[in-house]
Amino acid sequence: MSFEQETNLLDLPNQYINFEGNFAVSCGLPNSKELLFYLEPYLNQWVENNDSVHQFATRFANAGLSLWTASDVSITEDDRLHQRAYFYLVSEQGEQGYVLIHCQLSHKDHLQ
Repeated sequence: MSFEQETNLLDLPNQYINFEGNFAVSCGLPNSKELLFYLEPYLNQWVENNDSVHQFATRFANAGLSLWTASDVSITEDDRLHQRAYFYLVSEQGEQGYVLIHCQLSHKDHLQ
């Protein structure tokens, strides 16, 4: 998958995830099992630290991880109502590939 049409989440207002709500990760790649195993420690730290999207992306940029919009995922009115968000976590080092993050936002920063 090419992420040329997507936007790096560091280029958007910061978002905060409600880790008490639904938080899921899915992957349909042939190496999904290995990729999910590789990403598990990073995801666990994200939840444990309750990092914002920008904090996570900045903290693990040197590990080859980045967060991107998922414009190919249809957002329903129910998703908007419940502040659900979908974005890609891309790994360019170690086990390479991408996973789709499904989560509920607690809030977003506004454009300045």
